[in-house]
Amino acid sequence: TIMLDMIDYYTLMELTEAADPNALIAFLKDHAIGLIVFMMYSTVLMAVVVFGIVMFFVNKRKFKLEAGEVTIEKGQRFKTVILNVGVMLFSVFWLVMIVLQLLGISF
Repeated sequence: TIMLDMIDYYTLMELTEAADPNALIAFLKDHAIGLIVFMMYSTVLMAVVVFGIVMFFVNKRKFKLEAGEVTIEKGQRFKTVILNVGVMLFSVFWLVMIVLQLLGISF
């Protein structure tokens, strides 16, 4: 929220929707430092994500998952992990929420 306050994000969105180029240019001049800091932050964040993905694929052969204390038999894995009461209730809940959103009903 500090970044959004620094660039006055909501005013920027209102000016963008209003499509007044003179007001938008004046706004950008007034908030140039905040916008530059925001762009630098965004660039660093994207670079860190890309670096993390690259490092994952470079080092994925080094990752080893140890066997757990309790192992699930090969024919029972799907049933145990997916077809349990918790996952079924979770799925039904989100399907109901999606349908309510599509119908325009909100809480």
